[in-house]
Amino acid sequence: MFGEARQARLAADLERTTGQFSSMELVRMLTIEGARALGLGDEVGSLEAGKRADLLLFDLENPKFVPRTNLPAQVANNAAPADVSTVLVDGDVVVHDGTVETMDVRGVEERVEAAVERFADETGWELGVGGSEPPRPAALARDLPKRGPARLLGRLALQSVADTVPFPLGR
Repeated sequence: MFGEARQARLAADLERTTGQFSSMELVRMLTIEGARALGLGDEVGSLEAGKRADLLLFDLENPKFVPRTNLPAQVANNAAPADVSTVLVDGDVVVHDGTVETMDVRGVEERVEAAVERFADETGWELGVGGSEPPRPAALARDLPKRGPARLLGRLALQSVADTVPFPLGR
């Protein structure tokens, strides 16, 4: 959401003139105004009695937050997810000192890696840290199973082939 606040400022500056949104207005968009836009303004978005206690704490020791003179501007202009040290959701600490407390992070990472490997095996995509090399569309369409997400990928691959071949397929 921090990036979205910066994009809102940039878009407004391009469309109109600079200074359309103050930093405090952008912080409000990220909090109470965002909650209102989602129809949740009575539950979240500000620290008030009767509302859920959702809170982010930033590591202000990071040099990018110096000088600490205009904190709304620091949040709107400089903050990134990596700067969040602690997160409370409904009063419960879910991230503490940058460590997720409420889930098995390594278990999730292992499941994601297994799913990506399975995808690569089933589709023939060569995946690596430097990028990926998808299989040729015709091979992908031919080799994919014809059910579930694989069927959708097969249809997309077949459409890609049809879009690049100068004559209609199947006619």
